[in-house]
Amino acid sequence: MEKKVMEKMGKSRSYGSLGSICNKDLTRTNKIHIPAVPAGWCWSMRDLEGPALVVMPDRQILARFVADWENLLPEKDIQVLSEIPLSKDLIMNDAIRMERGCSAMKWLESGGFMATTAPAVMAPLLIPTESVEIGEGIERGRDSLLEWALDSGYERSDLVWQEGQFISRGSIVDIFDPSYRYPLRIEFFDDRVESIRIFDPATQRNISRVGITRLLSLKRGTHQTFQAMIPSSAKTLFIERRAVSRSAEAYKWLWDSIASDIGIEGLDEWEGFESGFRGYGSFHLTSEREGSSFHLDISEIPSFRGKLEAAESFIRGWKNDGFQITVLSSNDLMLEWAEIIGVTALKRSISAGFRDRTEKKIFLSDSDLSGITPVISGGKVTRVPPRDWEERIEDLDYVIHEDYGVARNLGIERITSGGMDRDCLVLQFAENRRLMMPLVQLFKISPYPLPVGEDAELDNLRGKVWKRSSAKARERARESARQIIALYAAREVASKTPLPPDGEILRNFEKSFPFNETADQISAINAVKKDMENSFPMERLLVGDVGYGKTEVAFRAAIKAAEAGKQTLFLVPTTLLASQHYESFISRITGLPVRGEVLSRFVPKKRQDAIK
Repeated sequence: MEKKVMEKMGKSRSYGSLGSICNKDLTRTNKIHIPAVPAGWCWSMRDLEGPALVVMPDRQILARFVADWENLLPEKDIQVLSEIPLSKDLIMNDAIRMERGCSAMKWLESGGFMATTAPAVMAPLLIPTESVEIGEGIERGRDSLLEWALDSGYERSDLVWQEGQFISRGSIVDIFDPSYRYPLRIEFFDDRVESIRIFDPATQRNISRVGITRLLSLKRGTHQTFQAMIPSSAKTLFIERRAVSRSAEAYKWLWDSIASDIGIEGLDEWEGFESGFRGYGSFHLTSEREGSSFHLDISEIPSFRGKLEAAESFIRGWKNDGFQITVLSSNDLMLEWAEIIGVTALKRSISAGFRDRTEKKIFLSDSDLSGITPVISGGKVTRVPPRDWEERIEDLDYVIHEDYGVARNLGIERITSGGMDRDCLVLQFAENRRLMMPLVQLFKISPYPLPVGEDAELDNLRGKVWKRSSAKARERARESARQIIALYAAREVASKTPLPPDGEILRNFEKSFPFNETADQISAINAVKKDMENSFPMERLLVGDVGYGKTEVAFRAAIKAAEAGKQTLFLVPTTLLASQHYESFISRITGLPVRGEVLSRFVPKKRQDAIK
């Protein structure tokens, strides 16, 4: 049996690119083996002729593919057909459907590439048929534009963050036309348009000016299916076809469940869409070699995770074999290292590197060299609405009332008292007694977090247990405060050697951070640095939720100490966490004159003594 499988695998022919396969007149579905990653898929399409449709298994892989495409093949334009989010409001949203229609039209006009998922192919779209022109210097009154927006299906919103929304603030109108990736900010001077800018809906900050443009009417459009728009000359490439089908089935089931509740049509079966693609050149890209008609000689490369000496050894071997090496990195230190060892360096990012044996090319990424995965920003931006304070309150299952103790949060209700309506938070205590607390007293409650699935023991509104317990707690707090005051009095007369200002090592370390620091991170980092540079002993508590960037603050403090000739002990609660932080730290200090080690029960005693 094994021999037969090997013989079958050996029949597939090797090629260096999809263009050499797909540009032929092939009408049946062809299975193509490609043992690579999204960046390798992009590279394999470098000489593929459009129009071409690439169908991904899910949105995450789609985002990686598009980001890699934009960095590897910047000269080739690519459109993205986004999915319709599965909620009762959004599957009926004409602005989202029209955004999809605009993407499909741009693809048809360019004759290039379209990346999408099976759910996006199945969902309906809307083709715009009417629009109005607007631009700097054009006489069009603000009130006239607002009237047109309402008549054209745009919704007034307190904050513009999603397609189809608008808001007016004095002489400024923000509106999100679905043909744009970002919303527009239109400023008027009397009845004349003074300026038009696009802005980031997440930060509400302006990005750049735009010239004369057209705003689409959402109410006047033609309903269409995407498959009906695909030209007969298009090639369709499915990435891991079975995963694509599973994604389509799950999406259809969820869509149909929502559709039955709101009285709209469900989606057609995915098999019907697949059979329609057979009329085009259809290709299946897979990591499974068995049964493949063709083989692409593009493969993954090993990960070095900060071990640059090992990377240099591999690079020397690859060079001896005639390969051309290119490092794509967002890290200036990594780019300098690449130039020193004599390989091509480009300030770009891809999700992972790969090797093309046919073209004798190797591409290395940050994730290969340092273990740091780049931030993915390709594909359709997922819009997230700003959360209202009511939603944040309703997320709390249990709260602590400072006067009465632990209670269950039943949400907000509007009650009428004394002829006046007011919103109250309903709190349930023991014996099913309820307290209607006016929202002006929100300062009296605090969250009471519990593990998922656990219930809290509620306090009694009429009991005295909470009051006695809280009185004892206050006394213990006073005693702790007295001890802290005594401690700080002693610390006031203590001193330490201040560390010098930031040096070159720390600045290079900070450059390697693959994300944009938040305002809170910058504030915390500056405060810690200031503490380290003065002559008083530092004692600082850094509080933040999981994933908010506390570790980066600690890493920078450790590097600052190391640059001053000090050692830093980074204490964590578990052995597993020690290993994880060690791997992260090693990947970040790649190329810097700093050494990191890990101490745990898994490290032999002799090695521990050597490290200390």
